[in-house]
Parts: sequence; C-alpha cells; structure tokens
Amino acid sequence: MLNGLQDWIAEEIFVPVHIAANPLESVAIGTGRSLSFIDKLQKASV
Repeated sequence: MLNGLQDWIAEEIFVPVHIAANPLESVAIGTGRSLSFIDKLQKASV
C-alpha cells in the first residue's frame, strides 16, 4: 500500500520489519494472545 515503508522503517529503527498479509487479522490474534496473560501485563504496568 505504501511503497518503501517497510524499508524506511527498517532503516530508521535498525530491526527487521515484516508486513503482515492480513493486518486486521494480525491485530485480532495479537490481542487475543495478550488477553491470555492479562494478569502479568497488569502487574508490569503498575
């Protein structure tokens, strides 16, 4: 969608960048995984 964005980000932050094939699905999966250890996340934020 945004040509060159992946390369630009990788160069700016010096880490490999991968563009998800289905970004919305990736967000949903990541959110679900984070909910599986919500207690640890809450302790870390305090």
